[in-house]
Amino acid sequence: DPAYAKAVTPIGIRIYGGYFREPINLEGITTTTNIVLDGGVFMSGMRLTNFKSDKNFSLDASNVRGPIYLMRARIDGSIFLEEGVYDLVDLNDSRIGASVQATGSVFTAPLRLDEARIEGTVVLARARLTTLSAQQAHIGGSLTLSEVDIRGGADMTGSQIGGHLFLPGMTF
Repeated sequence: DPAYAKAVTPIGIRIYGGYFREPINLEGITTTTNIVLDGGVFMSGMRLTNFKSDKNFSLDASNVRGPIYLMRARIDGSIFLEEGVYDLVDLNDSRIGASVQATGSVFTAPLRLDEARIEGTVVLARARLTTLSAQQAHIGGSLTLSEVDIRGGADMTGSQIGGHLFLPGMTF
């Protein structure tokens, strides 16, 4: 309801430390507000396929058990996944207008950026990944993989990076 949306300042939804037993389903939803679900525990993953937002989407410091499906998502702002623990994160064919920030996070299943178009930077500094798949991805800015530990492997076949590629201290 637009009347309620205007009454919330700052514009957006912010839930810190929420506990979500059931899966979160925002498939096909369009929003013009920030969605911040930081520090939460998500027991059954999230579905954001075809999700659209003019703003940011944040799960900083969260523990998401189960997959986060962001396939074909259109987010004009940034995605924040910093200092959290995540299972599968799938951004296949998504369009991100700013950046993907996941500094210090642990990914217990693949992080997929296949065919994603990220206009800004991707920062995975000090992250722990099982596998990174970014086939045919486009990253307009820099890709930072400094001090990243990738246990399974990385495949970035056909990807384009418009800025710098930072790899200091990266281990396999």
